[in-house]
Amino acid sequence: MRVHARLEKDPAREKGEYPLTPMQEGMLFHYLSEPGSGVDIEQIVCSLRHPVDVGRLQAAWDRTARGLPRLGTSFRWVGVPQPLQREGAVVPPIEVRDLSAFPPEEQEARVTSFLEEDRARPFHLDEPPLLRLTLFRLGEEEHRLVWTFPHIVMDGRSFPIVLRQVLGHHDGVAEGEPEDARKAEDAPGAVPPPESPSYADFVRWYEARDTGGEEAFWRKYLGGYPGPTSVLGGGPLHIGPGGSQGGRGNEASSRGPRRETSLRLSAEETHRLRALGNAAGVSLNTVVQGAWSLLLSRYSGDREVAFGAVRACRRWGTEESGDQVGMFINTLPVRARVEGSQELKGWLAELSQDQRSLRPHEHTPLIHLQQWSGVPPGTPLFESLLVYDHAHLDTTLKEEGGIWERRDFELLERTTYPVTLYGYGEEALLLKLAHDLARLPAGAADRLLGHLAHLLREMGSRPGSRLEELEVLPSDERRRLLSDWNDTARQIPDGATVHGMVSGGLAGDPQRSVVECGEVALSAGALEELSNRMAHHLRTRGVLPGDLVGVALPRSTDMVVALLGVLKAGAAYLPLDPEYPPERLSFMVEDSGVKAVIATRDTVAALEVPTGEGAGVQVVLVDQDRESILAAPGASPPDLRVEPEELAYVIYTSGSTGRPKGVQVEHRNVVNFLEGMDDVLSGGPGEGAWLSLTSLSFDISVLEIFWTLSRGLTLVLHRDDTPGKGPLPPPFLLGEAGGEERAMEMSLFYFASDSGQDPGNRYRLLLEGARFADQEGFSAIWTPERHFHAFGGLYPNPAVAGAAVAAITSRVGIRAGSVVLPLHHPVRVAEEWSVVDNLSGGRVGISVASGWHPDDFLLAPENHAERKEVMFRNIDVVKQLWRGERLSFPGPEGREVEVGIMPRPIQKELPIWVTTAGSVDTYREAGHRGLRVLTHLLGQTVEELGEKITAYREAWDAAGHPAGGGHVSLMLHTFVGEDDESVREVVREPMKDYLRTSVGLIKNFASAWTAYRRKSGKAPEAQGDEFAQLSDEDMDALLEFS
Repeated sequence: MRVHARLEKDPAREKGEYPLTPMQEGMLFHYLSEPGSGVDIEQIVCSLRHPVDVGRLQAAWDRTARGLPRLGTSFRWVGVPQPLQREGAVVPPIEVRDLSAFPPEEQEARVTSFLEEDRARPFHLDEPPLLRLTLFRLGEEEHRLVWTFPHIVMDGRSFPIVLRQVLGHHDGVAEGEPEDARKAEDAPGAVPPPESPSYADFVRWYEARDTGGEEAFWRKYLGGYPGPTSVLGGGPLHIGPGGSQGGRGNEASSRGPRRETSLRLSAEETHRLRALGNAAGVSLNTVVQGAWSLLLSRYSGDREVAFGAVRACRRWGTEESGDQVGMFINTLPVRARVEGSQELKGWLAELSQDQRSLRPHEHTPLIHLQQWSGVPPGTPLFESLLVYDHAHLDTTLKEEGGIWERRDFELLERTTYPVTLYGYGEEALLLKLAHDLARLPAGAADRLLGHLAHLLREMGSRPGSRLEELEVLPSDERRRLLSDWNDTARQIPDGATVHGMVSGGLAGDPQRSVVECGEVALSAGALEELSNRMAHHLRTRGVLPGDLVGVALPRSTDMVVALLGVLKAGAAYLPLDPEYPPERLSFMVEDSGVKAVIATRDTVAALEVPTGEGAGVQVVLVDQDRESILAAPGASPPDLRVEPEELAYVIYTSGSTGRPKGVQVEHRNVVNFLEGMDDVLSGGPGEGAWLSLTSLSFDISVLEIFWTLSRGLTLVLHRDDTPGKGPLPPPFLLGEAGGEERAMEMSLFYFASDSGQDPGNRYRLLLEGARFADQEGFSAIWTPERHFHAFGGLYPNPAVAGAAVAAITSRVGIRAGSVVLPLHHPVRVAEEWSVVDNLSGGRVGISVASGWHPDDFLLAPENHAERKEVMFRNIDVVKQLWRGERLSFPGPEGREVEVGIMPRPIQKELPIWVTTAGSVDTYREAGHRGLRVLTHLLGQTVEELGEKITAYREAWDAAGHPAGGGHVSLMLHTFVGEDDESVREVVREPMKDYLRTSVGLIKNFASAWTAYRRKSGKAPEAQGDEFAQLSDEDMDALLEFS
């Protein structure tokens, strides 16, 4: 016999303290790690339909506690080698809440709310007593007593023992129990009744028991253990440190909403199950375990299943602990092999024999089983728990008769298992399922319990069956699954095709908006006309019926036009999402054998389309080929017949189980799908819209696009200008065919004078304006970079201002107008704006300038002479760093230092503008480099600006950038009012003050600014001295004129 070393003399035990069992240690861990979780908190609700005297009830609890000191248990774990427990005869005063003045529904609501709050109230396990008593008075003869306590104190077999004594003492006092008898019992020197073994005796036996054969037995029993069998969703469970740490053992934590559902078999059905058990030589408990095993096998498809079962463990040594109060239970795994050919009664007998073999070792801690099982650490041995008892608490106590018939008892508890099945072997078997709603929704739980009940009925009525012959589904559910839900026959027009159904949905009002994407709307007539043009264009490029055409377009109206155009040309489309990795796109192009690809100059680069001689792949670029596409006939589609059996599209699997495979989907498949969706969706022309979020490479996009259009609804495409992706280019197939132009974007640009601001809150205008712009749909907030002057002096660092704006907004763009790039190291610029990009969720963009004010260059005097060249050179550097490249720069001591920026920005590309006004060469250079332009009307007319924008667009197209692209932002002093005169009156003085602050800045270095140079063949001559000759009156007049 092995005796644990803990039995050696321990000073703590002289104080009446003794250790915890492993089950209690696991519960203690949970209480301390999650004190407010409500797990393993027991609540017994006693409904007492008779008068209750609070004083007598308190005396009854006090008297019970003297006889059952387990009620006063507390725990100590700090400053001792191992946790200890101690008993004491103490109970708290009863808290009384009078709800008698409220109507019944309000009473129930208040009690229910109390129970939820009460469960979440933690106990201090080192401060006895560990119970709370709350009495609700609902009426003269209607009371609710709530007894709340941690499960670590006692198990379920203890509950009726305590309640019999408490309410028995209350009844005795209430019925006039002889006072002298009670006094004699409590008198000093009275002979106490014979002592029965205590819970402390059990713990001492537990520690001294022979554990020599436990490990060998359990290693053999657990050999090849299948792991937990689940009927749940939501991913695998995990357990905490030490393996057990649970109210019942090694469960995972799950703290979401909890629900219970129950049902009761009839007495006749229960009688049949008992007869089955008698014939097989097993108990009703084993029959219920067998049904749960079979159900788990049917749900999981596994031949071997595993779950947990609670064992009473009240046989220990030579004692029987039936009337003792304490925590005796243990949780052990149940393994069951389910072979369909096995005969039911023989299989139940084998299951029972397995369970009997565990009895000599049923006290083994579950943490040891976890270690010996071979199941990976962190994975529980089981995910569901079965708790069986001979009767429900309410039934057990009602057996007392008399006044007990006027009492109801409800046990509310919560284990750490996501699914706990309770079985009560009464005359009519009661089944209760407690489950976490996050893992097992209400409807699924009700079906699960219904399937279990039906399986039990099958077992009772067909005891001679093989396992495979037992039905899990009731006849009505079986009929619903196999017949009703498959009764999907409906009349579909002969020859129906996808594009034909869409054309039917577009019929009617040709001006009705049917596709919207951002600011762009496409009418029904325009969609028909553009898709007809695309179909004819594809035919001229050699696309024939049955060919496959790849569509590699961003989400836009162009994408929808392309899909319908492919189908109208008799071909099938292959989705090629530009967001997919290039290697995957190239694989699909090569593997599918596409005849043509519809793309843009931007998206085609990632496809590696074989375009050489003999390759035979036609590339249609909607930006480059726009004119020829729009020149094709648009009145009607090509004159050809597409059969329902022909392909509509090919879609590739994810490749998660190997090489991606192309799945061919025919028109009739799509038509059937769309017709079937009419049973669950509804709509008609103008009656609604569908927000399409899904990539074209997923089948659900077929529903989003084609069901919506074919049913006359509006398709709203979610724009892909989300953080990290940058803004979308405009759709290309608009104009002649009838789309609406994109609305002009409006932004706010800040260039205030420092002197005009509240000294205590200088940035109020910026921050309040940013909030307004964010809420009202403005495109961006712009802040400049200005140094050493009141004019714009609030903004020496637009990155800092941008960070402040990012912190208080959620959608508006954050722009620098401008970063004077020659004043800064490009690494610093990239770093700062990457921070703002992260703070804003990918909303930044910067305009860069070469700088014009000589004084500013005290920050970098070496760059002044070649500032424009430095600007363009460093634009490239910033872009490279932004993309994640590591670059080398001169470091200390003449060595090169290689760096990359951190944090990594959210956007893949940094949107960059170039600030310019006077020089048309700068416009051309920006267009050539594919940059945007920020400009103003200071020193140039609208006509001159138009010429420069034309030069910008020409350079853009000549460099091969996407046709129709480019972006020009114009700064304008703007005030919105009723009419010109009223606006002038409002802005006159503020505008003059604003201009006055700029005069000193401009006049000192006017020659440095192109807009202030004389237009002659002579060398530039400063005009700034002209300002100095003006009197105050003349200056005011000049400002008034401006």
